[in-house]
Amino acid sequence: MSRNSPFNYSSNADIASLQASIALKANIASPTFTGIVTLPGNPSTDLGAATKGYVDAGLQGLSPKPAPTVATTTTLPSYTYNNGSSGVGATITITATGIATVDGRNLVLNDLLLVKDEIGGNASYNGLYNVTTAGAVGVSLVLTRNSSMDISTEFPGAYLLVNGGTINAGSGWWCTNISNPTVGSTAIVFSQFNGASSVNAGTGLSKVGNTLSIDSTVATLTGSQALTNKTVNGLTPTALATGFTIAGGTSSKTLTVPLDASVSGTNTGDQTSVSGNAGTATALQNARTIGGISFNATADIVPQTIQTVDETVDTTCFPLFGNASGLQTSGQQPKTNSGLTYNAATNNLGATTFTGALSGNATTATSATSSSTASTLSTSRAIYGNNFNGSADLTQIIASTYGGTGNGFTKFSGPATAEKTFTLPNASAAILTDNAPVTVAQGGTGQSTYTNGQLLIGNTTGNTLTKSTLTAGTGITVTNGTGTITLASTPVTGNIVQVVNFKTGAVATGTGTIPFDDTIPQISEGNEFMTLAITPTSATNNLLITFYGLFASSSGANSLAMALFQDSTANALAVTAARNGVANEVTPLALSFFMAAGTTSSTTFRVRAGSDIAGTLTFNGA
Repeated sequence: MSRNSPFNYSSNADIASLQASIALKANIASPTFTGIVTLPGNPSTDLGAATKGYVDAGLQGLSPKPAPTVATTTTLPSYTYNNGSSGVGATITITATGIATVDGRNLVLNDLLLVKDEIGGNASYNGLYNVTTAGAVGVSLVLTRNSSMDISTEFPGAYLLVNGGTINAGSGWWCTNISNPTVGSTAIVFSQFNGASSVNAGTGLSKVGNTLSIDSTVATLTGSQALTNKTVNGLTPTALATGFTIAGGTSSKTLTVPLDASVSGTNTGDQTSVSGNAGTATALQNARTIGGISFNATADIVPQTIQTVDETVDTTCFPLFGNASGLQTSGQQPKTNSGLTYNAATNNLGATTFTGALSGNATTATSATSSSTASTLSTSRAIYGNNFNGSADLTQIIASTYGGTGNGFTKFSGPATAEKTFTLPNASAAILTDNAPVTVAQGGTGQSTYTNGQLLIGNTTGNTLTKSTLTAGTGITVTNGTGTITLASTPVTGNIVQVVNFKTGAVATGTGTIPFDDTIPQISEGNEFMTLAITPTSATNNLLITFYGLFASSSGANSLAMALFQDSTANALAVTAARNGVANEVTPLALSFFMAAGTTSSTTFRVRAGSDIAGTLTFNGA
């Protein structure tokens, strides 16, 4: 190097040191930093580098959570909520069974679901849940609070970005609770903070990306188009046929039509009438009265029938008589001949004598010599098998064919005010008096009084009926009521009185773990594989619960634990465990537990299992 160079290095070692120093400097075009970079201050432009303090200040109070697979769009169907241990392990169990669909997705095991639309008293159940039991035929969907949002401090400022769904895909939601809520009691509220999917195209609109357009199938901006179900006001025709005129303002118009013109179509809207004279018409606008009958030309006038009057029903009669002026209803009198009379004051027509037979109805007969009585009936009638026409008394006996005895009548004294007539079945028939019991031979029971629960039992001695009651045997109770006998079984101490069981060959998997230590397994640990409900018949009964199942773990050498739980109690009732030698080795686990029922209400026992090492545990498979 020359003496005039700005750097003065006396040896090759100095030059090598300089080159090494230059190599440590960052490439200006696309620098790569291997150490800590300190910036002089916060950025002042959009492209300026940001310090950690600047970024932390912007994110203060926000807590990102795992992205849900889908989010609810409305309240969940009927379900049961269990708050677990103050929210840890809290579950939602859908009442109905079957595949559960949320926002267009059929939920499967391990899906993440954001429950955000519960309201009222159920608003405290909102939050982020794992699908721990997928809904299927005969199986209810079970959701368990995600571990990132199951304690009170994890809710304020939590925000989530939804991965999928027909409506909520790409939307962002944040928990608006300011203070730490009491999980399971305090309402938890989520609010959308972005608009990725908050605008949808409604009727008449189409959407492409973020652009809304008029749907061309509904309305066009150019050209002609037929309108349906539309009301158009304020239109004025541009041309009329010769003789047609239109006059009026903007609210109504009058159309004048020539007399010789033909107008077709239907009068619609608020135009109720057309003024002027029509060449032809199908009806009169104003109905007219013709002969007392309303007539508007929509139908013919039919001559009216003059009805005769039955004086047994209506004694008022108005005769009609004709003359040159037409029918007359008054001022006229019928002509009479011998044997007929007419009373003008009452309009009654009478007769003094009749010759021949009368037709119609008489007071007492269909054939008579006078208008009120008859000596015989024109048609004989059968009375208990004997002909009767009224010409003589009926003295014949009533044949047995018609309910009689063939032995005549016997008359007995009845109450002081009347006499009673009885028919005996035969001449030797017995007469029962003083409310004496009717014997078996007489067709009765021979008994007159009973107590509750008594039965009549046949007795060969004398062919009688004996009263008796049922005797309760071993394990049976008898309760006699008014007209009823109730039999019930009585449990015998030491016997099996109730059996409830459930078995399945369905394969199920889970990733929950159960620590292999000296702690009691919790209901939030492992995965639930089977449940069974029982309603004990007595609180003093003893219950024996047994379980047998096959499990395989993908984790290799590990410990498998299976625990028994009751209802939503956090601690396990019993637990069994086994060592698993290699991955996916099928290991049988069995458990028996004996306990007092303690209740007559329905109680549910749950079997949960898990490995002590993370992996997939398979039930009924490998």
